[in-house]
Amino acid sequence: MSTHKSTHVGKHAADLANDYVSVAADAIDDVADVVEHQTLELGGEAVAKLSRTAKRKIESAADYVRDSDATDMANVVVRRAKAIAVPLAMAVGLLAVGFLTARWLRRR
Repeated sequence: MSTHKSTHVGKHAADLANDYVSVAADAIDDVADVVEHQTLELGGEAVAKLSRTAKRKIESAADYVRDSDATDMANVVVRRAKAIAVPLAMAVGLLAVGFLTARWLRRR
């Protein structure tokens, strides 16, 4: 596949992903409206306050999805996964060293 053709295919895939991002953002907004409506039916000021807070958070997520393209969101996911993976790997390594040290000390 030529470089020009692969670039075109990649751009087309990114455009499709961004179209789906817009649809997802709209769906998230719909969820915010449903959450607000359903919780307001339960009544009470505390429930109404929680409902408004939940709606703001959900709308914020929708705005993030709407304002970001698919590539940016994928990069954020990869960066956060790497940020979690390193400390997790260190913790597992330290746990293994601790386990092996405990076994060694018990045998002595």
